[in-house]
Order: sequence, then structure tokens, then C-alpha cells
Amino acid sequence: MRINRCTAPNPVVETRDGPGPRQLWGVLVTVALSLSLLAGCGGSGIQFNEVGDLKGFAGGVTSDEPQATLIGRGILSKGGTAADAAAATYMALAVTYPGAASLGGGGACVVYDRVTNKGYALEFLPKSAGRPGAVAVPGNVRGMAALQARFGKLRWTQIVSPAESLAAIGHSMSRATARELAAAGPELLGDAGLATVFRSGAGEPLREGERIRQPMLGDVMSRLRVSDGTDLYTGSFAERFVRDAAAAGGTITVEDMRAYAAVWSDPQSFEYDNIKMLMPPSVGAAAILRRLWETGVRGPGILDTRGTYDRARLAAALDKAYAGANTGAPAGSTAATGFAAIDQYGNGVACAVSMLRPFGLRKLGQQSGILMAPDPSSAPDEMAAFTPIVGANTNVKQVFVAAAGTGGAPAAAALAQVLAGGLVERHQIGTVEAAGRYFRTKTADPMLIENALDPKASDALAKLGIATRASGPFLGRVNAIVCTEGLPRSPDTCGFASDPRGFGLAEGGRTVLP
Repeated sequence: MRINRCTAPNPVVETRDGPGPRQLWGVLVTVALSLSLLAGCGGSGIQFNEVGDLKGFAGGVTSDEPQATLIGRGILSKGGTAADAAAATYMALAVTYPGAASLGGGGACVVYDRVTNKGYALEFLPKSAGRPGAVAVPGNVRGMAALQARFGKLRWTQIVSPAESLAAIGHSMSRATARELAAAGPELLGDAGLATVFRSGAGEPLREGERIRQPMLGDVMSRLRVSDGTDLYTGSFAERFVRDAAAAGGTITVEDMRAYAAVWSDPQSFEYDNIKMLMPPSVGAAAILRRLWETGVRGPGILDTRGTYDRARLAAALDKAYAGANTGAPAGSTAATGFAAIDQYGNGVACAVSMLRPFGLRKLGQQSGILMAPDPSSAPDEMAAFTPIVGANTNVKQVFVAAAGTGGAPAAAALAQVLAGGLVERHQIGTVEAAGRYFRTKTADPMLIENALDPKASDALAKLGIATRASGPFLGRVNAIVCTEGLPRSPDTCGFASDPRGFGLAEGGRTVLP
């Protein structure tokens, strides 16, 4: 077990079958100041003080919201690990992209740790209370605290402080969040708490570039910063959240909060060219992805330098791969978001978190400032669709992939197509992300296709005689990092991409933040 040198003891976790515990300069300046004011990691022999301290390759981050990505990238440039960056990215997303990533939701991560040369799964899914009710017991804070405590190098305060600044000082609404807010409709602001945060002085929903301040959430972040994340689950703040949940029809008790535990376990996996593709064990879409990959992708032969991606075989396998599976939320769902990070040390982390519905219950706690998620028994199972994945070759201790697919039922199919194009065919990952996708779950249905479907895929579908129709919603959203020759051996082969179906950001490589 590796103990984090800069944090308090590990937060509440359980084990199961595995080991235990670019967007606005104003934002950049705020984040840089909040980070640089923090002390370095005492006693480690290395000082992690300033954004940009680390020169050369620092790693990279991709997420659905640019400000969160920049914060995660800043953490890497301070010498942080992929786990540090992922946790800081999430805490920022909770402020800047709450419709999918509020503190009130839950999710899962998968980790490749180069020190132990092993993969780990961490699940912190939203849970039902002890008695039936409308509000989920949240898991995100427990999960991020557990992830960072086990695999981070920096102090927990350095992870939370940038998000605290975004909430308390305020930030400009990104295009990504403005689009989600507009899609939710004006009725979203029927809740007094949400109206306070997202309505302008003129009574209209805030638009891109307008400033958001969330002082209550800033207070939450402050408490989480000084308590290593535990304050949400114990004591007076847990009581605040319980009262907010009760006002929203929930039955959560303080005991439910205190008892919540993130779960470490062994990941499920499949192999490609000696690369173990690691996924959380309880995520249903992981099995779908494995079936698609094993049908449509072939590893390199003895004399080949790369494998092959048979689009026809993968397309033909879609209905079988999805047969009998809980496909979760519908195509185009924005209730979940995925993010991934790699670092200079050769570690990789991928996570996906969800509010189960876009903006969850659409109720912001009047005492806690937290947007609540619905009880998982009463909501579409978004978590059956999202798919975080990390690919590593443990024979040579190299990480090749860190990615996450979301967007409802097509998430696994989208992830298979992106990874096949990037890892197997070795196309630039941004080009692969921009290519059109295809998806269906039943043989009798026409194949849904996006406008930018590449000619190879179109030809494959035509040869199979599969009827097609244009897709209305986007067919999955994938944020991906692919290092075709492995990391840390060949950092220049790493590509970073956020899905162009959204307005996120991927930052990585040898440049560091100013």
C-alpha cells in the first residue's frame, strides 16, 4: 500500500476483492493565485509550489468543461499525479459543470498505478437511503478523497482550493455549461436556489461569459478543504444536507451519510496487444465495450506493426453486444460527464460521474448549496452507460489509454470506435473524435449515423445491407488520451482530445501553463 505523504489518513473506503485503502485569463489568474498561495508538500524532498514549476512533459487532462481541465493541468504542472489532477478536475467540475458533476452525485474511476504496476477500480455510486425516498446519498466527495489519498502526491488542500476560489470569487460561465443550462429549459430556474445561481439580474438564464458566484458552495468547498473531504458526511454539515434532502422529499439520515463508503476493487478487463483495458466491475457498459472490441478489433500479427479495426464486424455486432443489457439513459443524455488524466510518472486515471438526470432533481439545497441527485431506483440508470477505461501494459509498465465515454446508451459504442481509430489504427485522436459515429441496439432498427460518418464506415454499412438514418442526438461523448507507444517511454506519442460534440478542453504535452 502506498500512503499519500501529504494528506491525513484515508477517508472511509471499503474493499472488495482487491487491495484497500483555455479559456479566460481571469480564470487562469485566479486559479494560479489560489494554487501558488498554498504551501508545498512538506517532508517529501520535493517542493510543489507554483503552477508551471514542472518543465518538460507534465501529462495531460481532458474533460467536458475548459476551466476544470485547466485546473487539472495546472495540478500536473506542479508535479501532481494523474490522481491529483483527476480529483482537482472533478472538484472544479462540481462548481463549473454541476448539471452532471455536482457534489450530490456519484460515479466510478479506474486507475493504473505504475509503482505497484497494477490496476484498481474505485466505485462511489449514488446510493438509496435506508428508507425509500427521492434523494440519493452522494458519493462523489468520498470517491475523490479516496482516489487522491491513495494515489496523490499533493496536499488535499491544493486539490480543493482552486474549486473553492471558482465558487467563492466567481467564474465566467463557459460555453459548455451555458449550453447545458439552455437545454435544461427555463423551468430549471423554478427552484429558488438554482435561480439565485443561474438567473441574471434581468431575470433571464445566465449566458456564456456571464459571471457566476456560488458563495454557499464556496463555503462547502472550504469545509471540504480543511476536513479532507469528510465534513460532508459527518457532523453539522451532514445534518445540513439531510435537512435539504428532506425538503426535497428525501429520507436520508445522518447515519446514511456517515455509513457511505467508496469501494476499491479489482477492475474487469480485456486485452489488446498485451495492453490490459481496465474498467470498473459494476459498470454495465464495460461488458458491452468488451464484446464490441473482441468482435471488431484484431491485434497485430507477428510481422504487423499495428492491429486492424473491422468496421463491418463491429457494426454487425452492435445488436448482439447490447442484447439483454441495461442500456441506461437515452442517446444524447448529459446527466453524466467523463474526464481523464495521465502524468509524467506513467500513471493513468479515468473517471465518470453522474447526476442520473441532467441537473439531478433540479433542487439546490438551501442550507448546503449542493445540487441533489434523485434516488437511483427512480431514475434512468445513467451509470449503466458511462464507461471509464485505462489501458496499460504491465509487462513493460507503460500506460497507453485513459478515456471515458458518456452520453447515454451509445457511450460504449462511441468509446469502442474512438479507441479503435486512435489506438489500433493510430490516427490522431482529435481526428478520430471528430469522425461520425454509428449506433443501434436492435437488428430490426435502422443504424443511427452522424453526419460526419467516415467513408470506410459508410461502405461497411452498405456492404452489410444495413438501413441507416440520421441521428438526432449525438451518439456518445468521449474524452480520450491515447499514447500509441506508451508512457512514460514515449510521451511525444500521446494525443489529447475532448469530444467536439461538446465544448470541453483537452490540455497536455510539453507546454505548461503560464
